[in-house]
Amino acid sequence: MQASILTAQASNLRLPPEKQGNTLSGISRAKRIHKQARHVLLHKELRFPQPGKGASHSLLLDCKDIYSSAFQWSSQQKDSEVSPRAFCLQVNNEILPKLGIDQSISEVTATSWMLKLGFWPQTYSKCIYFDGHERPDVVASQVKYLKDVSELQKHLQTYGGDNLEVPMLIDPSLLEDRRQTVFIYHDESTVHARERPKSTWLLPGCQDSRSKNLGRLIHISDFILETTGRLELSETQFHTITQAQSTQVKPTSWDAATVIYPGSKGDAWWDMNQLCDQVTKKALPIFEALHPGYQAVFVFNCSSAHGTYSPSALQAQNMNLSSGGKQGLSQDTVIPSDDPNIPIELRGTPQTVEFSTYSARAMRLRI
Repeated sequence: MQASILTAQASNLRLPPEKQGNTLSGISRAKRIHKQARHVLLHKELRFPQPGKGASHSLLLDCKDIYSSAFQWSSQQKDSEVSPRAFCLQVNNEILPKLGIDQSISEVTATSWMLKLGFWPQTYSKCIYFDGHERPDVVASQVKYLKDVSELQKHLQTYGGDNLEVPMLIDPSLLEDRRQTVFIYHDESTVHARERPKSTWLLPGCQDSRSKNLGRLIHISDFILETTGRLELSETQFHTITQAQSTQVKPTSWDAATVIYPGSKGDAWWDMNQLCDQVTKKALPIFEALHPGYQAVFVFNCSSAHGTYSPSALQAQNMNLSSGGKQGLSQDTVIPSDDPNIPIELRGTPQTVEFSTYSARAMRLRI
């Protein structure tokens, strides 16, 4: 024990003066050192304290009836309506009295019970809707998509080296009579003109007073690729291409990006027509100038704006129920041939949607 006291006193002298206090005797630390030394001599290993390893206590939630009743009530509530306070009131006023238990829980205990039931506090955010992803037709479409992408990637220009700046040669036997491919990814985003970072550096007592007005909306549509980063030309390249007589399709801008300011007093909202103009008038001519002889593979996400129909497509939401009003011109269609409810003589025959020789009322009655 004397050796432990000397060791503890020497250790205490190394502490800062403000932390030494009344610990110069080292009795408390000497006892811990002595206990640790005895443990090492007996078990040939260091002793690690294990606080909180006492006997487990039974909880009310361990009762199957209480657990099932609490879980059933929680699962029947609408999302985001279950709170620790509402859960506590339900347990104290409904669940426990019905089971003949003359006890109650606090809101802190209710929070602990909700964690055991699987609840977890989360900040609000938009979720991804997964329903329908395992349908047979969706799975078949995914398999086909992966097969097509893997086939196109066989002819993809790749890069090596330490900084991935050295283009790798593709085996000519893989190319055969095909061209090398370059994947071009469409990227779009919306920002506000007066957006500010969420955090800022301030001195004590200072406050950053910000305006609630975020400014006008800015929509940016651009293309990125592995070879050049952004799909753009230099000013010299742009002037050379626009002045060349051999260029069939000349780009309207040196940059493939399109920036609009949508709103009630600004530009029209982004739609498929604007995207098609961006691809045909900017992206494709710029790509042909940067990568002559290559094949471009454009990759878009599954936005509803990218799956729009033609203006002349026959859509129920574009047809007026009554006569008059604005009505789009729809193209003719063909009566399905695989519908058993359609007479045989009508299957596969053209169906005209516009009737120039009929009045609006007669046409409505006929349809």
